Amino acid sequence: MTTALGRLTAIALTVVGAAAWAAPEPASPTGGGPSPREMAGAPVGVHLSWVRGDGAAGCPDAGFIEAQVAARLGDAPFRRPPTQFVEALVTRPAQTLLVAIAMRGADGALLGSRTLTSAADDCRSVANAAALTIAILIDPDALRWINYYAQWNDMVQIPVLALPTPLRELSHGVYCDEFAEFQFKDMMARQFLGAGMRAVGDGNGDAGIL
Repeated sequence: MTTALGRLTAIALTVVGAAAWAAPEPASPTGGGPSPREMAGAPVGVHLSWVRGDGAAGCPDAGFIEAQVAARLGDAPFRRPPTQFVEALVTRPAQTLLVAIAMRGADGALLGSRTLTSAADDCRSVANAAALTIAILIDPDALRWINYYAQWNDMVQIPVLALPTPLRELSHGVYCDEFAEFQFKDMMARQFLGAGMRAVGDGNGDAGIL
């Protein structure tokens, strides 16, 4: 995909710990949308009800889901007085895992809902998907940097950061570390060149589909 100028532009963003690096917010001749800093509102408190129903007793518990959501948001919404309430029920009818998720406001009004399914034997993959879904329900602007910079760029790439891995999974851990390192280096080179080059789908936002 190319811009009206006939070239592919890309911008890379990364977050390390609590410090964030990003290219300067561009000035748009048409004003563009509000910046992520302007969009950020007061943090919300959330209560999670994570119920493991029939056939799902071996799935991760609510503590796992809360930790995964907090890691994705870089925030701890479950530690504040709740103003939003997430209800999630995971069951295994037949051979398929089913997760029904609903978010409600303090008045009980439905704010959003999603249904996830998985044919995997292990519940962890669908639990991770549920945590991501809940994070986006809590903060629909969780991808706000991609959405913001997509106003001026065809592609926005964010880094893939390797998570701690047990020593017994050494090969997996080495691969993840190597992938994260080279993906980050590629992002910097791509932005320096101001042109398209090899890119992975992980952490990749395409302005044509956002």
